[in-house]
Amino acid sequence: MTPAPYNQSVAIVDDNTDRTSALAQCTDLKLIEAAPQWSGGTAKPDNSRFTNYRFTLAWIENKLTLQDHSKKSVVSVCIDFTQGRALHRLKFGGGHGQELARAIKTREHPLVCDATAGLGRDAFVIASLGCEVVLLEQSAIVHALLQDAITRATIHTETAAIAERMALYHSNSTLLPDNWPHHLLPDVVYLDPMYPDGKRTAKKEIQALRSLLEPARAATDTVQSNGVESDTKDYETALLQAARSTAKRVVVKRPRKAPPLADTAPSGNITSPNTRYDIYSSKTSCYLPSL
Repeated sequence: MTPAPYNQSVAIVDDNTDRTSALAQCTDLKLIEAAPQWSGGTAKPDNSRFTNYRFTLAWIENKLTLQDHSKKSVVSVCIDFTQGRALHRLKFGGGHGQELARAIKTREHPLVCDATAGLGRDAFVIASLGCEVVLLEQSAIVHALLQDAITRATIHTETAAIAERMALYHSNSTLLPDNWPHHLLPDVVYLDPMYPDGKRTAKKEIQALRSLLEPARAATDTVQSNGVESDTKDYETALLQAARSTAKRVVVKRPRKAPPLADTAPSGNITSPNTRYDIYSSKTSCYLPSL
């Protein structure tokens, strides 16, 4: 097999600020020198400076940005709740009548755990409808991107109140409820696990995240080996079991025609043209671990 031109490691572009030093400590990533003409402002870094790293983290226009340098055109991943798609959905998304809101029962204002926070888009929508949302993200890099976005949203007039309802933690959701960080158990656990996309039809930023978070899948375009499939199934099973041990209602977001998570039939579902929200209801009492 021909070796990839980049390895899977990530480096932080050093702009000689306290925030970059703190980021390096939190993520345990290496700091690399920025190109002389680039100070992390409006200009983009020289791609040739990072040939030893497929991914870099840097503040670009004061937004923490993950960049994938594996292609001729750099792919940037930045989370921003204050403009673009997030703000448009906030204004025109359909409120409590949209499928996600109906699945969560946002009219009842439940305490929601988004156990696979990722880019935080659905958590932001849920919080915009008046719910307190506890977000759990296992990846230190994605956690850093999301924390930066939430912090910026708290100082924006249109999003400040929403961001205040979002509490983010760096945590492994398969360990729930033992590592639950809140003094009250959630009413709803929401899951949106990254779904394999063998046809590579996802947007470039999602493909970049897949390559970062799932290197075993990104290394080949062929069908996954039985070992990888087995690992995926074990993870899905553990994730669903952990969620059901934590809340009496679990909502799982899936592509409309995809099989249910861990091949476990839900109690019911709510569908949209491209998405299905599988609902798992349980009468089993959940317990709050001693803190």
